[in-house]
Amino acid sequence: MANEKYLASAHSIIWEYYECLNRQIRRVPEDENDRTQKQELVLALFLSVSVIETFLNAFFRVAVEEDCFKVHREKFLKDIEKRISVDAKLKEWPKKIFGQRLNFDNTNVKQFIEMKNHRNALMHFVSSHESIQLPGSVFIDGLADMSALRLLTLPVAKTYPTIIRNFSYEIFLARGVQEENLPHAFHTWFGEPPGLR
Repeated sequence: MANEKYLASAHSIIWEYYECLNRQIRRVPEDENDRTQKQELVLALFLSVSVIETFLNAFFRVAVEEDCFKVHREKFLKDIEKRISVDAKLKEWPKKIFGQRLNFDNTNVKQFIEMKNHRNALMHFVSSHESIQLPGSVFIDGLADMSALRLLTLPVAKTYPTIIRNFSYEIFLARGVQEENLPHAFHTWFGEPPGLR
């Protein structure tokens, strides 16, 4: 049984992750003073970036099997094998495979990059090892800057699906999808029907 494969369309896993993200956001407690809220918000942020990275891997994997992009297949597979960063994928794949560079000044791209950077600050957390002096002769050394965690809020988390949709539109446009077909492309890859949000 361990050797059996379960095959599905390339977008299936993205549908699963995207629905998982939406469910995660719905389960976040409303009370900002509830420590559980920050924990649930961290998971939502991590999932958000994972949804996009999975989308990039699957979407470009499908593209390089098309006749017009097949010339890029071997390089793409080497990038996947080397596990290149999300940043490298964003800089290289649209330009090399589709001939369209992502505009990093575009609001949709910038919002995703900000979300990814916030995720990185938490996922790759390193203590800032700071010190404070309290009244009297009390010093506390070795404190960590937890600002990235404190910046997580439910209203911001509720924007993650919109950021994902808008960013994916930029990838679809780079691929040559017509603007009027963007909601349908999003439906295909993420499982969200047009007009749902």
